[in-house]
Amino acid sequence: MDTSRLLTFLLIFCAIGKLDAQESASDTIKYDLEPIQIEAVKLSSNFQSSAMPVSLLKPKLSDNTGIGLKPLISGTPGLFAMNANNYAQDLRIAIRGFGARSAFGIRGIKIVVDGVPETTPDGQGQLDNLDLYVMDKVEVVRGAASSLYGNASGGVIYINSQQEIDTGFVELNAGLGSFGIQRYDAAYGFSGEKFQAILHGSHAKAEGYREQSGFENNVFHGGWTWNINESSQLSGTLNYTNAPVGDDPGGLKLEDVSEDRRQAREANVLYKAGEAVTQLKGNLSFDKNLGDRSNLKLYGFANQRTFDGRLPFEFGGVIDLDRFYYGQGGQFTYKNIGENLVANYLVGYDLAFQSDDRKRFRNLQGEQGDQTLDQTERFNNQALYAIGKWTFTRWFAEQSVRLDINQLKNQDHFLEDGDDSGEINLSNVNFSTGVGIFLTSDITLVGRYGTAFETPTLSELSANPTGAGGFNEELSPQSSATLEFGIKGNWRNNLFELTWFDIKVKDEILPYELEDFPGRTFYNNSGKTSRTGIELAHSKRWLPFLSTQISYTWSDFKFEEYNVDGTDFSQLQLPGIPANMLSWRVETDHSFINASLSGQHYGAMWADNANTEEVKAFSLLDFSAFHTFKKSKFEVTPYFHIENLLDVEYFDNIRINAFGGRYYEPGPGRQFRMGVKVKVLK
Repeated sequence: MDTSRLLTFLLIFCAIGKLDAQESASDTIKYDLEPIQIEAVKLSSNFQSSAMPVSLLKPKLSDNTGIGLKPLISGTPGLFAMNANNYAQDLRIAIRGFGARSAFGIRGIKIVVDGVPETTPDGQGQLDNLDLYVMDKVEVVRGAASSLYGNASGGVIYINSQQEIDTGFVELNAGLGSFGIQRYDAAYGFSGEKFQAILHGSHAKAEGYREQSGFENNVFHGGWTWNINESSQLSGTLNYTNAPVGDDPGGLKLEDVSEDRRQAREANVLYKAGEAVTQLKGNLSFDKNLGDRSNLKLYGFANQRTFDGRLPFEFGGVIDLDRFYYGQGGQFTYKNIGENLVANYLVGYDLAFQSDDRKRFRNLQGEQGDQTLDQTERFNNQALYAIGKWTFTRWFAEQSVRLDINQLKNQDHFLEDGDDSGEINLSNVNFSTGVGIFLTSDITLVGRYGTAFETPTLSELSANPTGAGGFNEELSPQSSATLEFGIKGNWRNNLFELTWFDIKVKDEILPYELEDFPGRTFYNNSGKTSRTGIELAHSKRWLPFLSTQISYTWSDFKFEEYNVDGTDFSQLQLPGIPANMLSWRVETDHSFINASLSGQHYGAMWADNANTEEVKAFSLLDFSAFHTFKKSKFEVTPYFHIENLLDVEYFDNIRINAFGGRYYEPGPGRQFRMGVKVKVLK
C-alpha cells in the first residue's frame, strides 16, 4: 500500500471534518439533491451523495433488440469494450484498464444481475446468457470495489432486469440484419395484486462478417416477484442458455488483413476453432423491511455451465469443461437519523463455491483425440463486509471494509505425467474511504481512496506454459490502490461528472503467447504498473424532445517496473487500451419519431508490451430510429439501425501480445438491422 498517498487523502478528510465542526448550531440548511438512485454501492444512495464514481445507463429499444451489450455501455467514461463480433470469445470489457488482459470472457470486473453475482468466485464473467430484452437499467461502477464485492472487482457492471410491471402483456419481436443476423423474441407479462411475472424466450443467429464467425444463441428467462405483505418481498429468476454455435475466426497479421479482411486464420479453419455452451441458473432473493430504519436482504443461487471448446492447435486443443457454482449471501442495514446527521450502516456476508471439471484432448483437425489433461479445480470464497456512511449538513463520509477468504484446490486425475495436485490460499482484506462536500445544493466535490485484489482465474492458472497439469505456480494475484477526486452534480439541468484517478498496481496479470502453442493464451505478472486518467461525462435535455450525452476519457497507463529475460519494459505503455476515448449521442424522442445519432472515437493504442505494434485510431458513427403506433391495447413498433454508418475500416479486437503478429480481428463495415415489435396489453 502507498502510505504517502493514503496520508494525503486522510489529511483532506480531516480538513473536511474541521470544516463541519466550525458550522454554527443554527445552520440547518438541507440540500435537496437530485434523486438519481444507484444500487450498485449496496447502501442505496443518489448520484450526488456517493463518493464512488457510478454511471447509470438506461437501455433503448436498439439495445434491448440488439446483439450484445456493447452499444449500451460503450459511452461510459473509463470503459473500453472490444470484440463484439467474435461470439466464441465474448465481449472484452476494460474499466480503467481492469479486464484488458482477457483473451475470452470478462476478467477483473464484477457482473451482478438483480443483486446476485453473475461472475464466478474466481473472477470469470460471461455475457452470452444475459437476456438483453428484459434489461431495465445498468449501473457501471468505475473504480476499485473489492471492499464491496471482493475478488476481481476493479469495476462493477450492475444489471437490473424488468420485474415489476403495471399491466399484463404479450409481446413479439422479429429482426433481421446484415451478415445473416436474425433475432426472434416472445415475451409474456402477468401483473396481479401481489404477484408479477415476466417470461421471455429469444433465438438469435448470424453467419458473421468474417469466414468462420457465425453463432447461434437461444435464451429463456423467467422472472417473478411476490409481494408477501407490505414489508416483505420474494423474487426469483430462472435463466437457460443454449449456444450450440460460436465460431472463432482468429487473429490475423496486417498483411493478411490487407489481402482479405474477411478471411479467417488458416489454423482456426483447420482445427475448427469455436465453442458450444449450455447454462442453467436459478436464484431467489428475499427483502424484508424491519421497521422504518432497518432492512434485511438474503439471496441464493446455483449455476450449471458446460463448455465444449476447440482451440487452433493440436496438443490440448479440445476442451471439455463442466462447471458448477453456487452461493448464498445476505446483508442487514440500519439507519439512524439525528438533527444534523444521518448515519447508515450495513453488515453482510457472501459465500460462493465453484467446481470446474476440466478435461483436455488433442485436437485432430476438429475431432477429439487422446486425452492430455483431467483435473478438478475448486475455488471457495467466504467473505464478511461492513459499510458505514455519515451524512452531515454540508458533507458526508463513507467507509467500507471486506475480508475475503479464498481457497483454491486442484485435484489431478491424469497421472501419466505425474500428480500435479495442489492447494493455494489467497485471502485478502480490502477497504475504501470516501468523502464529499456539498458545494451547493446541485454540486458535490468528492474524493476516495480504495484497494482492490484480483486472483488469477482457474482457467488462467491452468494455462501452464510447461505443458503439464496443475496450477501455474509462477502466477500470482494482483493488487491495486486507487486515489481519485472528482466533482459532479446536476446544475441548471446539466448532469455532469469529472473525475481524476491514479491507480498503482502490483503484480499486474498480462497475457502472452508461445510459439509451441499458437493461439493459446498464457499469463504472467508484470511487476508494477501505474494508471492515471481523467473521465468526463455530461448530459443535458435541451428541449422536451431533444437531449445530448457526451463522455471523454484520457488515460496514461504504463509499466513502472517490468523486466523479462533482460528486456526492460519500464515506462512503456500498457497494451490494449487507447489513451483517448470520446463518445457522444444526440437523441430525439418526439411523438412523431424516436431517433439517435451516436459516435465513438478511439485513439491509437499498442498491441504488445514492447510498444512496437501501434494500432491506429478510428471513429465510428451509428444511427437508430423507431416509432410506436398505438391503437387501443395494441402497439406496433418498427425500428431501424445502422452501425458503422461511414463504412470505416477498423479492428473489432486486438489480441494482446499475440505470437507471430496475429494481433488483428477486423470489424465489419456498414451494417443494417431492422425489425418490428408488436405488443398487446391486457
